[in-house]
Order: sequence, then C-alpha cells, then structure tokens
Amino acid sequence: MKNNNAETNQQKQKTPTLSCIVTGKSRLTNQEYLDNKASAAGATVEEIVSHYVTREVLKNLRKGDLQGLRQEVATRILRLNGKQKGASKARKSSETAVAV
Repeated sequence: MKNNNAETNQQKQKTPTLSCIVTGKSRLTNQEYLDNKASAAGATVEEIVSHYVTREVLKNLRKGDLQGLRQEVATRILRLNGKQKGASKARKSSETAVAV
C-alpha cells in the first residue's frame, strides 16, 4: 500500500517549467537541474527561475544587446549563467543608449 501512495505522490508533483523573461518561451526542466544550477551560481532556485532567458537571448546579452532589459537585470542574468564576457559590452551598450 505504501508503494502505491509514493508513486501517486511522485506523479502529482508538477514538472518545473522555465519561462524566458524576454520572449515568454517556456521549457520543461527538473528539480535536480535547478538545484545544481543554483548551487553553481551561488543563488537560489527562485533566482534562477526568475532570471531565465533562452539561449538566443543570452547570446545577444553577451554581445551587448540589452533586449529592453535594465542593466542590473542583464548583469544578473549573465552572472547567473556563469559567464561575464558580455557584462562589460552590455554596460557600454546601456551607457550609449542613455547618452543618445
């Protein structure tokens, strides 16, 4: 009887979904991925979920295209995704946009 209840509880658990904050596109993920990503970034799972962007958006951010995001948010996204290459480009891009 206990095994059936455990299986039912596992089936009831909702599969986590990540939604891009720029494009709105969603994808399924799993809790282990989120836990590992958060641990590697020194962040919480909630931060990872709330700052998720698609690979295409991330590439553009690394090139310096802020895609309508505030500088602080773009920098946070880049930090949570483990590479800072685009952070200085994104910062220069926003300074240029403000100056124009």
